[in-house]
Amino acid sequence: MKRNHILAGLLCVLALGIPSLSAQGQTKPEVLTMPRSDSSAPPSSALVTTDWQPLQGPGPWVDLPSQPYPIGRNGPIGEEVYVAVGPSLPIAGGVLVGNLYTGWFSEVGVRSLFFNPQRDAAWTVNLGVINIWNDGLRSAGPGFNATVALVPSAGIVLPPNGTFPVVVRDYNRFYASGGLGRDWFLFRDPQNAGLVSSFCVGLEVGGRWGTSHVDMLIVGGTPPNDYLRHQAVLESVYLAAHAGLEMPLGAATFFVNFRAEYAFNWSDNIIPGGLDGSLQDVNLLLMTGFRF
Repeated sequence: MKRNHILAGLLCVLALGIPSLSAQGQTKPEVLTMPRSDSSAPPSSALVTTDWQPLQGPGPWVDLPSQPYPIGRNGPIGEEVYVAVGPSLPIAGGVLVGNLYTGWFSEVGVRSLFFNPQRDAAWTVNLGVINIWNDGLRSAGPGFNATVALVPSAGIVLPPNGTFPVVVRDYNRFYASGGLGRDWFLFRDPQNAGLVSSFCVGLEVGGRWGTSHVDMLIVGGTPPNDYLRHQAVLESVYLAAHAGLEMPLGAATFFVNFRAEYAFNWSDNIIPGGLDGSLQDVNLLLMTGFRF
């Protein structure tokens, strides 16, 4: 009898629990979804912030100067390439000055211009390579006595003391040149709207170092045995002034200047026999080129 009561209780529990388990098995779990980017529905307010603003200017990790640009109170830097040509006039010096015609000066160079912020003045650095060639007066000149050591050859009678009367056939000089100067730009057009943007004047001082040779002819000698050549190191200092016009050409500026130079040249042994080989000349040059 007791066994029957226990069996009946188990059947009641099973009968009540099966519908509940079936209902739980049919319940779907809750699914969380994010709004689609192409959905027209407004996003949830929980995902939107309205207090964010874009950062203006550089971040706090950038340390900017307190003063406005350009810093250092400097202006732009310009670079020029140029050629300069013109006559070279011997005006004073040693034995060479009375034995030379007016020569020809040729230079190729570059200049750097360090402008002020207003761009109406600039310090300049000038580097160039120069050749000056003077034709000699030959027999038309006074000549001089040169002491040289020669090997006896046909057509030359060696004097006892080795001193020959000679005249100058030509004189050739090659220099490396460097100078510092100051330019001023007058009547400058800031907009470069006209044909001429400014009128430039400037001064420069510098030095030169190079080599030179003088070609001489022995008076009374028989060609080709009358030819003498002597070469030596040459130094020079110069003072120059220039004035000219500047014309804008897109990203470059074309300039034409007239330049006048006074130069003092010296060499210890350009003239054989220890004679004074110094030479002072004035160079009158046309200088043209481009600045970038």
